[in-house]
Amino acid sequence: MFLKEFAIGRYGPLSEIGVLKLGSFNLFYGSNEDGKTLTIDALLKMLFGKKAGRYFSALNRVTENPEGYLLLSERNGEEIKLPEAGSLSDFYPVSAAEFSNIFVIRDSDLAIKGEDDFYRNITARLTGMRTEEIANIKKKLSELGGITEKGAISNTAPEKLKDRYQQALALTDRIESLLIELEEENFSSFEEELAFLKERSSGMVELKKMYDAALSRERYEKGNEALRKIDEIENNLVKYKNYDEAELESWRRSESSLDFLKAEKKKHEEEYDRSKESLTRAGTESKNLSLAHSTAKHEYETAFNQLNPLIEQHDQQSQVYRKREVLTGSKTLKSVSVLALLLFAISVTGLIIRPIWWFHLFLAVSLGYGLFIGWLRFNLLGLKARLAGQEASLCQKAERLGLSAAGIAAVRTALGTKSRELVIAESRLNEAVKEVEWHQKELDRVEKDLDDLMQRIKSEEAKVNNLKEANAVSALAELETLIGEKGKMHSEIKVQKNILESHFGLDKSVNRGANDINYWVEKVDNLARFADSAEGIIYNQKEVDRLSDELEEVNNKLNLLNEKFGERKEELREIERLVNEVFDYEGGYLPCQTTVDLNAINIKLLGWIKVLEQNRDSALAALEILSELEDEEEEKVHQLFSPESSLHANFARITGGRYREVRFQGGENPIMVVNTEGNILEASSLSGGTFDQLYFAVRIALGEAVLKENRGFLILDDPFIKADPVRLGLLMEMLADINSSGWQILYFSSKGEVKNTLQERIDRKEIREFAIS
Repeated sequence: MFLKEFAIGRYGPLSEIGVLKLGSFNLFYGSNEDGKTLTIDALLKMLFGKKAGRYFSALNRVTENPEGYLLLSERNGEEIKLPEAGSLSDFYPVSAAEFSNIFVIRDSDLAIKGEDDFYRNITARLTGMRTEEIANIKKKLSELGGITEKGAISNTAPEKLKDRYQQALALTDRIESLLIELEEENFSSFEEELAFLKERSSGMVELKKMYDAALSRERYEKGNEALRKIDEIENNLVKYKNYDEAELESWRRSESSLDFLKAEKKKHEEEYDRSKESLTRAGTESKNLSLAHSTAKHEYETAFNQLNPLIEQHDQQSQVYRKREVLTGSKTLKSVSVLALLLFAISVTGLIIRPIWWFHLFLAVSLGYGLFIGWLRFNLLGLKARLAGQEASLCQKAERLGLSAAGIAAVRTALGTKSRELVIAESRLNEAVKEVEWHQKELDRVEKDLDDLMQRIKSEEAKVNNLKEANAVSALAELETLIGEKGKMHSEIKVQKNILESHFGLDKSVNRGANDINYWVEKVDNLARFADSAEGIIYNQKEVDRLSDELEEVNNKLNLLNEKFGERKEELREIERLVNEVFDYEGGYLPCQTTVDLNAINIKLLGWIKVLEQNRDSALAALEILSELEDEEEEKVHQLFSPESSLHANFARITGGRYREVRFQGGENPIMVVNTEGNILEASSLSGGTFDQLYFAVRIALGEAVLKENRGFLILDDPFIKADPVRLGLLMEMLADINSSGWQILYFSSKGEVKNTLQERIDRKEIREFAIS
């Protein structure tokens, strides 16, 4: 089972991955968020299709299925293309759950999910274990024996056998005790004691009634006085009814607002004066700069109009002069001049020695050329003189204009300076104009704000005047005094209402308000008949409490004696009910009215308990035999961890020989290891690196057991993130050994230290590197 190549065309935000040809050891390297996790997700979905989502967590990051394929290669050269041909489970004896626990390591988690059950399921598939069959038989026996798996009596609905069994045990003890009590009990002295207690109770009841009447009289007196005060205060409140707390608060807010607005008005007036002054200064500055700009513009335009034509004319003549100067001083012309001079010398010599006609021709040509050269030089000197005259005239005009006249270059520079001065003056003028505009806007804004404040001040003053007229007062303090007096009256009414509430409560049938007064008037009127009751008696709560406690004690004794006659019948009826609850599923109804019935019921209960306990013991004996068979089946799980397994050798090798054995014990921590000193340690107690090494070895052993003589591929997503540099090197050596034994490695990482550790093998082409981006 070798992953030969794969390609991903489109998968969520993952960029298109072309066809990747894989080797034996492959490193997929890239930064975080570059697509490594999505690449693994896509591979798992192509390997297992729809089942991938149930067994591999976090595959819902992208809901769609990836576009692409992967190509598996077998030893015989046959190739399988997924997902086109199906899923991996269709061709290899590996389920998605087994693949997730053996061949894939994600999020640096090498632990095996649901270890105990996973090892059992793997072993059952590989060895044909009958553990499930034995468990079903044990379950059936437990149901027949009425017990749980641990041997206790079951208590499942609807029979609730355990509850009935415990109730039966408790009833037998209760019945035997009751039979003894009924025989020993003496009822003859009960009547005399009952008569004495009844007479004493009657006298105490009469005294308590007197105290109750005294309490009602006092409540009437206090309630009547409270109602009188409330009525008096409410009559006085009539003249205060128009004084409203809300209007007082509104007046206070208006006064506070006026103080604030007047202070703001003063600030805005000051700001207005400052803004007006700033606008004046900015206007003056703008006028000065406008005058300076006009002066600079006039000076520049005057100089430019007088001097620029002369400069352009001088420039044109200078170009002509330079062309002629170049022509006169050219090498060709010089060479021809030398040749003409030589020709002149030869012609003169020839005519002296032997006059021949063509010497005259040569002499004429050389003289003509000499005249032409002379004319050129004379013309060049004339042009140069004219240029000098033009420059002198230009400098004179520049000097009259107050510009530098040291030469045409100085004139040019002076004219450029005037141009720059004009630009600067124009820029300053524009800025000054903007400054004036800004100050004008600020002045308008402040003026508008000042107008708004004045309107608000007038509005608040109008509110205050309206409140003065409405309340017929001249000042805020006067209204505060009147409302304060009104508040005191309301407080006094509240005090009297609290007195009434404490004595009579509130009318819970209606909403709070005026109805409470009617309710209290009614309550007080109902107590009017007690106005002259219990004269001379002052209500004393402590005495009433003591009397009540004593009366309660006497009545309790009376009730106890009265109950003695009926309690035995009641107790027999209770036992009858409980017994029939126990035998609710046995059929028939058992009466319990006499001691004979009580004895018969006790015998039946004891027999039922005995049968139930015998059934339980028989079921436990059978379950013990089945447990021994189950233990024998359990031993098959240990075969995965037998001495013949490669697990021990692999783990010893990758840990440098520090551990010699791996054991299986089941339960929450099923894996144990034995070190070289013989100490047995739980896997959970190992260091992070050793834990990773152990579970890597376990995964390899499980993979070999599932694939038998074949080898497969491992998908590893940064599995050794907890390792330090030294341990990381050892773990990479372990991967190299596993790769050498036939396993294909697909290692995904974003860690630079991983790539650095593997770089030498990458350079030797032992590891094929793919960039993820």
